[in-house]
Amino acid sequence: MWLRLLILMFVSFDASAAIRVEGLQVEYAYQSPTQPLTIGLVQRESEDSWTKVSQLANYGFSEDEYWVRIKLTKTAPDTPVFIMRLIHPVLDTIDIHMLSASGENLNTWYLGDIRQNIQRPVQDKKPAFPVDMAGHQSVIIYIRVSSINAMLLTTEILSEGEHDLTVQNEVLLSGFIYGMLLVMALYNLGLAISTKDKAYYIYVLAVVAYVFFLLSLNGDGYYYLWFNHPDFNHHSILYSSAFLTIPAYLFPYYLLNVQKHVPKLAYIFKAVIIFSSLFLLAIPYIDNFTALKFINAYSLVAIIFLLMTGFHLSIKKIPSARIYTLAWFSLIVGLVVLPLSAFGIIESNMLTTNANMFGGAIETVLLSLALAQRIRN
Repeated sequence: MWLRLLILMFVSFDASAAIRVEGLQVEYAYQSPTQPLTIGLVQRESEDSWTKVSQLANYGFSEDEYWVRIKLTKTAPDTPVFIMRLIHPVLDTIDIHMLSASGENLNTWYLGDIRQNIQRPVQDKKPAFPVDMAGHQSVIIYIRVSSINAMLLTTEILSEGEHDLTVQNEVLLSGFIYGMLLVMALYNLGLAISTKDKAYYIYVLAVVAYVFFLLSLNGDGYYYLWFNHPDFNHHSILYSSAFLTIPAYLFPYYLLNVQKHVPKLAYIFKAVIIFSSLFLLAIPYIDNFTALKFINAYSLVAIIFLLMTGFHLSIKKIPSARIYTLAWFSLIVGLVVLPLSAFGIIESNMLTTNANMFGGAIETVLLSLALAQRIRN
């Protein structure tokens, strides 16, 4: 089973390879949230309003609502039912309208991770829906997306068999990563209790915070755990990412004994930890969209700063600094691979679309090794 999972990580699916559909045309448009459109108004929009693209990508953080128009033409009388899905699981509201070429409504679905009791047409944590071309020469699909999270609109088309296999292996992969992270947390919690070392306790806190962040970011939390609490889910990414910055600074502070080896740098660590704590407390009083953009930029700066700190302490030959630096570098690689895959710069497969999970898992293992070296020293 695990061998098959590892093989499938490197298998990509795209619209031309999975399902051969002639006349596949993808376009998008966006509209100000102060002037929301209905499906009727969108159908009457000028053709100049649409931007034709070969592949949808990541359009960053935007308060605008995005409309996607996809035209599909049947290739043969026996064209099967296939599954179309967006690869990003955390989009707030998604309205899907499937029309015939004459404009007749064939089906409508309302998805999104802030909606109560959503009816999923396909069992998938990601927004997915079936397209039945059996009785139609062509269909036009309109997808409206509005979200405070990144507008990652990349779609893929899979046969029913490919979709089932993909979902199955995504579940296996997620279970493996979450299981490994929790095992590392429990193992080091035992060491923390026996050694009374603050670095171990903070490590456990960081791993648990990272697991909660992944559950929110990958849609697993809303799909499996808190599906009846969309309001909680709406804020989970923001709070989990903001909270994660605190142990991210506390851990190297104690692991590398920054206060002793680089006293001047210790003041920066303390200031940033206080600032992160205050920001976490201030989130309820800040607009969610603004807070989310800030925490993303702030997290990027934090990762680079901590990596540079690791390099500096490695040069000074501080114990465990090299392993710590390698751990952060693995996380950065994972965070870089994910957007490259979304933009189509590199091949999109199970490995690249879950690069953040792989990078975080490798980082967690390496940081545990850094703690082991701390005991040995």
